[in-house]
Amino acid sequence: MTDESRESTTAAAARRYRAAKAPAAGAGARGDPATVFQRRTEEAYAHWIRRFVFYSGRRHPASLGEVEVTAFLNHLAAERRVAASTQNQALSALLFLYKEVLGRELAWLDGLQRATRPPRPCRWC
Repeated sequence: MTDESRESTTAAAARRYRAAKAPAAGAGARGDPATVFQRRTEEAYAHWIRRFVFYSGRRHPASLGEVEVTAFLNHLAAERRVAASTQNQALSALLFLYKEVLGRELAWLDGLQRATRPPRPCRWC
């Protein structure tokens, strides 16, 4: 089995996206800073996209929409009780998937239950 066949479809989509956005020859090694992600960011995005697909009953994300994305993010906040930054990372991954990979804008996610941040401790108490 080759490395490419082991690669997830999300990672393959991210690789195709990077190849499409690659700079012209001699334009620099890193490319456009707005479209280049660190390896760990790509891994995290692939993780959240995979979890979204499994949560949605293994349906293709192109067949899903705002309702399913909102349900997944609400599930993370209410049932899984994730931190606010974790929910924000999952939201960013899904927005990247729909906008950059699938080429589809998501309407604003009405009814999104945001994870709450813990209160900051009082410095003088």
